[in-house]
Amino acid sequence: MRGELIQLNKKELKRLVVIQKVIDGHLTINDASRILGLSSRQVKRLKKGVLELGPQYLAHGNRGRTPKHAVSEDISNKVINIAFSLYQGFNFHHIRDLLFLEHGIDLSVSTVRRILIPAGFKSPKNRRRPKPHRSRPRRARMGELVQIDASPFRWFGPDKPCVSLLAAIDDATGLVLAAVFRPSEDLTGYLTLVYQMAKNYGLPLTIYSDRHTIFMSPKQDKLSIEEELAGKTTPLTNFGQCLCDLGIRQSFARSPQAKGRIERLWQTLQDRLTKEMSLAGVDSIDAANMFLPTFLKRFNARFAVSPFDPNPAFLPCPDEDSLLLSLSVRSQRKADSGSTISFRRTKYQLVDTNGYVLPLKKGSSVTIHEELSGVLRAVYKDKVYKLQTPKASSLPEIQSIDSLPKQNGAEPHVTRRPAPDHPWKRWNPDYLRSNNSKSNDLNSRVTFSQNYYGDIFSER
Repeated sequence: MRGELIQLNKKELKRLVVIQKVIDGHLTINDASRILGLSSRQVKRLKKGVLELGPQYLAHGNRGRTPKHAVSEDISNKVINIAFSLYQGFNFHHIRDLLFLEHGIDLSVSTVRRILIPAGFKSPKNRRRPKPHRSRPRRARMGELVQIDASPFRWFGPDKPCVSLLAAIDDATGLVLAAVFRPSEDLTGYLTLVYQMAKNYGLPLTIYSDRHTIFMSPKQDKLSIEEELAGKTTPLTNFGQCLCDLGIRQSFARSPQAKGRIERLWQTLQDRLTKEMSLAGVDSIDAANMFLPTFLKRFNARFAVSPFDPNPAFLPCPDEDSLLLSLSVRSQRKADSGSTISFRRTKYQLVDTNGYVLPLKKGSSVTIHEELSGVLRAVYKDKVYKLQTPKASSLPEIQSIDSLPKQNGAEPHVTRRPAPDHPWKRWNPDYLRSNNSKSNDLNSRVTFSQNYYGDIFSER
């Protein structure tokens, strides 16, 4: 280095002029120390060095040398080739993460930027000064507050149809607890989010959402004074009933800024998730839902933070049957005169745990629960029943009326008898005696029937 031409910067040139005046006798050591802001000892050291080695002594000793931690030219070329071949349109932070995860190259963001910018690589995002805003402090414990929302977007590319990504993010840690792709924002998608959260983490204390009609009834805050004095409450939506059954509170935001944590999440996912799905060749909802767990694991490791209180606030998850029953789409039906209910153009009977068909009074209200797995169950008077289609009669098939001969021009009489297991015959003593092994209380029913019918026959 000492034999090479060394350029001095502005600060070093000023020192050279002052030290030269000290050497020529125009300035004293004390005057030079005041001008340069150095001690007298340092001025003497600089004077001695200039006299022995010349002006190059004032240059830093490492100038012109390659640092030991400098990135080699081979790595720089490799980064440039990878970025231009695979990561066109990615920002520098995303490229830095993918270089480490996929290629084992651990570099800082500033190093990646310093390598790629001279090579002509441009980031799609301009570096802007962050806008000052008033941020809401995070909750102390994980699970105290979970924000949920949906983002309709062309996730599979600009030429693909628009689909919705539903996600839930923890307020305390920024951890994405659950996510699912759906054709549109719907109730089933949000029930799936709660199911994923419950199975993986537990039940959160509060769910924070916007005022969509899926979460909040249109009649909310519209009750009159008379209705409020009478104790009338706003009806819950289907989603609200599910959360109420699980003991989860609801909270509603009045603006997008109020739930800014999940709104900010959409900006990051619309940039990162779309590009990584494009690299993986994901172009359908089913493939995207299979890709999400792997992506979210890396995403949470990159962006999640530690909570102030390490003790989570999640409630324990109920058993599978109770959870699926609570997280179901509910429909109200009325029983007809045949103890059946109609759902989607199909007749159903309620069956208890012993396999008996439940007799229903006409007009009785029954709630049908359609679970996420597609199973149908019914709730009647706070009890859960299975549903089955009515069984065909075991009696011999009766001939059609048209096939029977007519007598004197009149229609022939055909006797129609209900099946032996028809709900109307449940109280028949003969039926109860023949099936007394099915239940423990059938003997009492037989005794009651004998006494009841005996009294009637004796009066007659």
